[in-house]
Amino acid sequence: MATGLNYSPIHLASTQGLGAFGLHIEEDGGLVSSARMDVGFGRRNIEGISLQLPLAQALNYADRLDCFSAPAYNFALATAFESLLGLEVPERAQFTRLVLLELNRISSHLHFYANLARVAGQQPLTNHCLREREKFSDIFEMYCGSRLGFGAISLGGVFADATDGWFFRIEKAITSLKEFVPDLRGTLLEHPFFTERARGLGMISKETAERANLLGPNGRASGRDGIDERSVRPYSAYPACAGDAAAIPGAVTPGIDVQRTQGDVLARSAIRVDEMLGSASLIENCFRKIPGGNHRIRVGMDVAPPP
Repeated sequence: MATGLNYSPIHLASTQGLGAFGLHIEEDGGLVSSARMDVGFGRRNIEGISLQLPLAQALNYADRLDCFSAPAYNFALATAFESLLGLEVPERAQFTRLVLLELNRISSHLHFYANLARVAGQQPLTNHCLREREKFSDIFEMYCGSRLGFGAISLGGVFADATDGWFFRIEKAITSLKEFVPDLRGTLLEHPFFTERARGLGMISKETAERANLLGPNGRASGRDGIDERSVRPYSAYPACAGDAAAIPGAVTPGIDVQRTQGDVLARSAIRVDEMLGSASLIENCFRKIPGGNHRIRVGMDVAPPP
């Protein structure tokens, strides 16, 4: 007999905080037969407030939409504004933005693994994931004063110039991450207790993923290709840094568009390790190519797009 479950926007099991989404599912014996998602909680008010603010101040609301991806939301809105205003962002700022975005990707995935390990009953691994994530939080705090990266990307560039000391901290964190990955795989992703439960669970075929337009790591875990904008339509400094980034297993474009084909929970869990290693390769390649120059252009608080 099917049972209805309600995962509300304020459910205690939520890892995204208040207002991310609501989920209503029907399940029978652990098999989900249907699901309906309600989105938009806590978002419309932010849009309304932003419409009343100068463009530069609206950026402060964008990075609050998802505290685990603050630089990405900052970047998306900043590039939209810059396109409207016809602003030419300095090349050094573009490279710094790439570093910030990929650091955020690693930090976000480590948070994902911390929660996955907790659900799988691997509390010690949860603590280890959070330990690694702390190193990247320290890097953001060193850069912009916020451990989540709020305000790291600004209109016309980035918050501050990248320093040699900051690059050194990043290199140390990446080295530590690479040393941690084998432990993550061995303790969770390749452990029999997890693989036996996750393999074949929640299957999403490539055809289903394409029909539903499933994107991101979940889409790539089902074998979808050509859905990573960094390789399909490279932006910012990705054209300069992605092409010859160190190759990693399963990468279509070296260092970026990693894929798996199984489409199950195990594939969706494991692919984020591939992405973290890809991000590390991109950052290291960026260090070798980042040019000199300004980190931003001066933009007035009252700047507005043309009518």
